[in-house]
Amino acid sequence: MNSYEGEFRLDGTGISGWACAKDTPDHLWVEVLVDGCVMGIARAELQKPKGCGFWIALPPAALESGTELHVRIANTTDYLGEPLNLAKAVNTPALQGELQMDRGLTLSGWVVDSLAPEDVLRVTAMVAGTSVAQALACERRYRPEQGDGHGFTLRLPVGLADGEEHEVEVRDARQRALPGSPVTICAWPENLADWLERTPRPDKNELALMTATLRRMETRVPGGCAAAGADYAAWKAAFPVPKPQGVARFSLAVPLVPASYAARLAASQKGVDCKPVAGPADYALLLREGESLHPCALAHMVAALRSTGAGLAYADSESATDHTPCFRPAWDADAFWAQDQLGPFVVTRDVWKAAPPADGETYWSYRVRLARTAAAMGGIYHLPLVLSQDLPVPEDTGRSAAVQDWVASLHADAHVTEAAGRCRVRWPRAALPPVTVIIPTRDHAELLGPCLESLSRSAYPEMEILLVDNGSTEADAMRLLHEAARRPHTRVLPYPGPFNYAAINNIAVREAQGDLVCFLNNDTEAITPDWLQEMASLLTGQGDAVGCVGAKLLWPNGLVQHAGVVVGTHQLAAHIGNQWTAEEPGYLCCNQIVGQRSAVTAACLLTPKALFEDLGGFDARRFAVAFNDVDYCLRVRDRGKKILWTPFATLLHRESASRGVDTAPMNRARLQREMRFFRQQWGDYDDPFYNPNLPLSTVEEPFAGLALPPRARQPR
Repeated sequence: MNSYEGEFRLDGTGISGWACAKDTPDHLWVEVLVDGCVMGIARAELQKPKGCGFWIALPPAALESGTELHVRIANTTDYLGEPLNLAKAVNTPALQGELQMDRGLTLSGWVVDSLAPEDVLRVTAMVAGTSVAQALACERRYRPEQGDGHGFTLRLPVGLADGEEHEVEVRDARQRALPGSPVTICAWPENLADWLERTPRPDKNELALMTATLRRMETRVPGGCAAAGADYAAWKAAFPVPKPQGVARFSLAVPLVPASYAARLAASQKGVDCKPVAGPADYALLLREGESLHPCALAHMVAALRSTGAGLAYADSESATDHTPCFRPAWDADAFWAQDQLGPFVVTRDVWKAAPPADGETYWSYRVRLARTAAAMGGIYHLPLVLSQDLPVPEDTGRSAAVQDWVASLHADAHVTEAAGRCRVRWPRAALPPVTVIIPTRDHAELLGPCLESLSRSAYPEMEILLVDNGSTEADAMRLLHEAARRPHTRVLPYPGPFNYAAINNIAVREAQGDLVCFLNNDTEAITPDWLQEMASLLTGQGDAVGCVGAKLLWPNGLVQHAGVVVGTHQLAAHIGNQWTAEEPGYLCCNQIVGQRSAVTAACLLTPKALFEDLGGFDARRFAVAFNDVDYCLRVRDRGKKILWTPFATLLHRESASRGVDTAPMNRARLQREMRFFRQQWGDYDDPFYNPNLPLSTVEEPFAGLALPPRARQPR
């Protein structure tokens, strides 16, 4: 008796359907066979009304010349449904596309009208016959290629996060259902375990066991609900600013604004007896006329200063013009040098006395001096609470001179340029240390050739290239490696045996002659000739404060493939910027300014050789292929060193072009093992550069939407 059930249909250029096991809820792997040959494989993990859905793209040749198509459970002889006669099937329905969901409140995908492929379609999400969300299918997507430029994101309203099942239909303007529609969502306003704790249970032991079980489940199934940005007003009402604790009377100075405005601000604060004074006070508040504060703002910021011993406290805000939220990262001096994004802030008496405003000093210059003083006197803390309404930062701030003084104290030859309201710190590039660029490779001369050609155009003065050959057999690749070995400052190091990215690089570092090592994928191409100077100057310009530097990586279609890494998504990690083009600013301009990250990808990562060896290199036992770079970066951060990302070193990256993706059962098992190890080691990591009010969704991109619920909103 067949222990599986499911259905499938031809859907444009692929097969869509659902499958499930009758006796277990586990996700299954399904494969498509055309005339007995396997043509594709995928995991059935999309939520469908009857089971777990899947969509598998098929080669055009298989659809054009194939005769009979089967779908079966991978590694079994169990087939789904009846075979499909391709000669009789209609290969191209009117709509082609794919619908995905994150099991939260976000649907995404792509859709193309095969009869009018240039048209941009409007899609609508319907629940019980009522429209709940709309979007234009005009987003650029890096995968699949045929959906590029026809992607969409539908963010469903917060009201659907009620713990009930809702069937969502997605249709175009002509009421045609999208491939994969309908889907069933079931989202809670909080995590499963938290919801269960509030559910009355007669047996406390049973409750504790079920809670622990659900918390483990949450690490293994897609989670991290996300509300739409358009629902910010409802989200803010659902998760209001809490009442401040333990704040007594204090005096307050409010410089650089009229006394009448300062008095109104002080009078608006609840539960705090504070009076604005002109001279030294317990605390000083810096803001611009026209900006307003939440009634509990001063109490929260003063409480943070007292509890942490910090010199400056700042918080999240919303726009005074359109009320969009601004969820800031924890203190990051490098990003602050580039652009002031702190909003109104409070400093202590000691900071205020050490850095009083100078005659004729601009508001923006004074903010830099206060931040510099506070950073040296107790540090700077961030409160992830929306405590103010801010005005836009003007393009001409005149703060570059103050930033110049600050960075010159770290390196006398550093200099600052300012344009369009953003400063760029240029660390000295003279006498940079020698660098060894390490490139693991196997076959694929069509990738390695352009990579080496782009390196030949790089302007770095002392660069060694170390190619680590993991068993190439193709004639073109062997010829390319032989030619490369004859070039100056280029060596080929053989590494036979199974692919282990971490071990390959660890051995290469021992052979490296440079003081710095740059890990580089063979499917990259440098776009900016000075990319390595930019990265090396960032690594060395602040003494030994920086441990790693990463670059901006682009997909071939111009979308950002990597703008740093957010740690915590599904208790794992996710690349920043996949929904951005190379030119757009990104969230809080983070796509265009140098800033700190918790991790960067080893597809292009620069680090000191001595530090790498001191930390034991990549963990080749637990993270042979995946997460070794993130694990290394987090260990570097544990040493108190920065991880920087720069947009001024730009490379093309065809991710996984040489290895492919982890779809084979053996590779999938290895990935699952590495995911388990990462969660054990870093599953509770709280990324300081990713605001707890932003979602950690498995499908929603970082910085898109609102966390449902927000995570711990303590000073950090």
